[in-house]
Amino acid sequence: MKILFTEARQDQDVAIIRKYNMRPVGLRLGPLYLASYLRANNSGVEISIQENRLRATENMLFDIIREISDNDVIAISCMTNEFPDAYRMMQIAKRLGKITILGGLFPSANSEFVLKTGLADYVVHGEGEVSFSNLIKCLQENGDISKVNGISYMTSNGSIESNPTECLLENIDIIPAYDLVSFQSYAKYGRGPVMSARGCPHFCTFCTLAPHWRHEHRIVSFENVATQIKAFENAGFERVNIIDETFTLNKQKAMDLLKFLIEKRESGELTLLPTQIRSRIDTIDKSLIKFLKKANIDLIQIGVESVNPNGLKTISKNVKEVEIERVLNLILDAGIALNPIFIFGYAGQTVESLKNDMKFIEKIGRSSNVTTYVSFNTPHPGTHNWTNSAEARLRILTGNINYYNHKMLVCVPESMGTPDYSTKLLWESFNEVVANTQIEHENPYLDNLEYITDNNPNLDHIEKIEF
Repeated sequence: MKILFTEARQDQDVAIIRKYNMRPVGLRLGPLYLASYLRANNSGVEISIQENRLRATENMLFDIIREISDNDVIAISCMTNEFPDAYRMMQIAKRLGKITILGGLFPSANSEFVLKTGLADYVVHGEGEVSFSNLIKCLQENGDISKVNGISYMTSNGSIESNPTECLLENIDIIPAYDLVSFQSYAKYGRGPVMSARGCPHFCTFCTLAPHWRHEHRIVSFENVATQIKAFENAGFERVNIIDETFTLNKQKAMDLLKFLIEKRESGELTLLPTQIRSRIDTIDKSLIKFLKKANIDLIQIGVESVNPNGLKTISKNVKEVEIERVLNLILDAGIALNPIFIFGYAGQTVESLKNDMKFIEKIGRSSNVTTYVSFNTPHPGTHNWTNSAEARLRILTGNINYYNHKMLVCVPESMGTPDYSTKLLWESFNEVVANTQIEHENPYLDNLEYITDNNPNLDHIEKIEF
């Protein structure tokens, strides 16, 4: 059985979307993990990967129809704003009579909608290795689909069936199948992504990833991490980035891993060491910061979201403003660059709390060695904020999911005033912060809001989504 992992992109034909599509070319690990697991657990499979974003960036000519026609199964993983392109590729695949399997954040949260398009044969939910592998085996053997856990599908009578949830993978020590992609080509587009753990145990209301991993946190072996880093080193990458949701969640594990990697470098087995991590205010202290600096970490991306106590409580992040400022200053004092992330338009945000956030962002953003990232609250369809938007008093402005990229305004909190007033306020406030901190390279100015066109901004059903 020939399996093609094809890469959905955000719609590249709309100029404003192209401007605000901040997602880099960077290497996607998902298909590489799936391919590696398939190779180890399934016989009779031939796997290939379409690198559509890399090809488009490098102006490479390729025949997507021919490549799809050469395979039996077309597998697509996508986020919300990538689903329209996934839809287009499913149309091509079904015209050619191929089996289509979707996974990723959007299909996992909206399997019924995806299946009702008539273009997807199966949806794999959440962590995909075991379910996808078992599904492929079942298709190869013409087995009983109802016995494959972790998938949804449409029956012959038109009903949607969702099988029981699959257990999370016990052993996540998988080396991605780097050989299936143009590995060396990605070296010029940034740091190599290395995963040392999966998942996050927290319940931040705006997050889509923690529920995807069922709020579980599992650690990869140190040897596995070293092997991943060595692969990037051999491919010509100059820097690597640990992409765990919160690398410092377990302080001792973080320190032990970095010590292990330092020993590898000292013994000559490694040259590269990780240079970037993600963290949370409440998982980092002065002693850890000092160690991170000593261990070669030169950039910490840290989710601040807001400095307002009520706002942080609303989004399930109970941290005080004084603690936020103290930790951020400790990071900067240690000589580590800082990439703090803030959210505009979260549930419960008021005019006053917005001003307070802006004041703090401009204060920290003017510091040297700081690149602030400001995103808009984006209630992705199927997530907590989407399904509970009325209860959270969030007014969704558009159902066109092309714009669900966190850099465009798609919803406003009722606590800020009327939709017209709060939309204009958030728009102007965002642009003001960008101008005052000179961060347009990370946060492009919002030129207009012409994409907000829905007659009824209260979208209660996913069927309202436009293409």
